[in-house]
Amino acid sequence: MPRSEGNMSALPLDAPPHEVAALLKARKPGCSLPAGFYSSATVYVADLERVFGRCWILAGHVSQIPNSGDFFVYELGRESIIVVRDDAGDVRAHANVCRHRGSRICLESKGYAHALVCPYHGWTYGMDGVLRPRRAMPESFEPSDVRLRSVQFEVFHGLLFISLGDTPEPFDASALDGPMAAFDLANAQVAAERSYTVGANWKLAIGNYHECYHCVTAHPEYSRIHS
Repeated sequence: MPRSEGNMSALPLDAPPHEVAALLKARKPGCSLPAGFYSSATVYVADLERVFGRCWILAGHVSQIPNSGDFFVYELGRESIIVVRDDAGDVRAHANVCRHRGSRICLESKGYAHALVCPYHGWTYGMDGVLRPRRAMPESFEPSDVRLRSVQFEVFHGLLFISLGDTPEPFDASALDGPMAAFDLANAQVAAERSYTVGANWKLAIGNYHECYHCVTAHPEYSRIHS
């Protein structure tokens, strides 16, 4: 893919969103983004807000929390989300932030718990996110009015998607029902997990995965099988 030229070097760190949008519109069809889209702090902040802060993101699979009390923590940009199975067996997603002083609640990446307990002052929440009665609080304080911030989520063929937006776009994956049914992912299990730290902007990794122009050269065995 030819390299696109753009005046990213002149883009200030506090550039308004419309300047970033203008550079996107100026990209020539079939050309890559200007280099600054992979290195600019301004663009990275825009990515966090407009992509990861609004879109539906795959966070996991229901098999990771098979029983009530099971949880895992999903990190997304600057946000941390607790995905749990509550006492009724329903899936829930909460911001991993105590409503008292903003401490992170779950310090482990996954596990089992009877309740979600803040390690700072001991504020305790049910798996439904509702605060349990607290000591040394004024009479006017009503614990049932305080709960962890809920995170929007959808389950699709066993896959857990979350959105950090308060009013995200409707989750409509109905067009994929047919193709997905063949894999029966709702009854699948996560057999193993691997995490990799990539020393690159996220768009490079995603772009590499979404195109196979490099496959003949970099993956000749794969190309012979799938040609």
